[in-house]
Amino acid sequence: MKVLKVTKDYEGLTRIENGDYVLEGDLIFDGDIEIKLDDRLLVRGSIAAEGSITAGGSILADGYITADEYITAGGHIDAGRYIDAGRYITAGGHIKLNQSTPRQDGQDR
Repeated sequence: MKVLKVTKDYEGLTRIENGDYVLEGDLIFDGDIEIKLDDRLLVRGSIAAEGSITAGGSILADGYITADEYITAGGHIDAGRYIDAGRYITAGGHIKLNQSTPRQDGQDR
């Protein structure tokens, strides 16, 4: 299966003052998504993978987070709409749906 690796050099990724990495728009891939960052990833859209989603830290999305296989994170998993996986979801921190719009600076997380 194809693998998309999201690192600090990923196109469109910016780092904000509190250390979070922010991606404007969606992160959608027709394979596995591996998030390899030293802080949280905040996506201003949705995250979707036809395979699995793995992250060493926290993943946050204003929209949904979905994977045909599994979603696993060493930190938290937060989504504004829904979280869904074909097999399982695990997190080292909390798994939370935020039905409100997050602040632009990421400080509500």
